[in-house]
Amino acid sequence: MNNSHTLSWHESHDREQVRSILARDGVVLCSTDTVYGLLANVTDAAEQKLRTIKTERGDKPFLALIAGMHKLTHFAQVPRRLQKFLEQIWPGPVTCIIGAHALRCPDHERLRELLENFDGLYSTSANPSGKPVAKTRDEIDPELLDAVDAFIDDDQLDNLAPSTILDCRNPDAIVVLRQGAFPIKTLEEIYGTPFKRN
Repeated sequence: MNNSHTLSWHESHDREQVRSILARDGVVLCSTDTVYGLLANVTDAAEQKLRTIKTERGDKPFLALIAGMHKLTHFAQVPRRLQKFLEQIWPGPVTCIIGAHALRCPDHERLRELLENFDGLYSTSANPSGKPVAKTRDEIDPELLDAVDAFIDDDQLDNLAPSTILDCRNPDAIVVLRQGAFPIKTLEEIYGTPFKRN
C-alpha cells in the first residue's frame, strides 16, 4: 500500500477510489460482514495479483462476491428450489458452491453498492495461506497491508466468524463444507431438507 491511510466505507470519495483501483485490477483489503478480506476484479490479471499476495494457495479457486441475485447469472444457472433458498439466505454469511464457482452475497450495504459496479469480485480472507484469519484490525498481517493497493474499513468488525460453506452442486444432497457464521440447523430448516456433512 502506498501509504498507511485507511479509507472509510462511509466516505463516498473513498468508495470511488476503491472502485477505481479494482477496475484497474488492483487488490483491496477490506472489512466485510464476516472476517477481513481481500478483493480483486474477476479478471486474469487481478486474479494473478491476488494469488501473488495470497502465497502458497496453489490453483485453489477464489470465491466471488456478488451484489445480489441479479448478478448470479454471470456465474451459474440454478434450479428453482435452490434459487428460492438463496433468496432467503442472501445477503448473508453463506458461501455456496454452484457449478464451477463459490459465490456469496455479503450482508454489508456499502460493499454491495461497490459490487454493483462489477459482475462480481474475487474474495479471500485477509491472511497468508495457512495462517489464522484476521477478525480484528490488529490481527491483519502488516506485510499483507504493504502488498495491497488500498485498505477500506468501517470499524464494525467485532471478532466475526467466517462464512458457512455449502456445496450446492447437487441440490438434492447439499453438503456442509464448513460451519461458519450462519447456523447449519437454521439453513436446513429454510431449505426443508437435512444437509450431508463432509
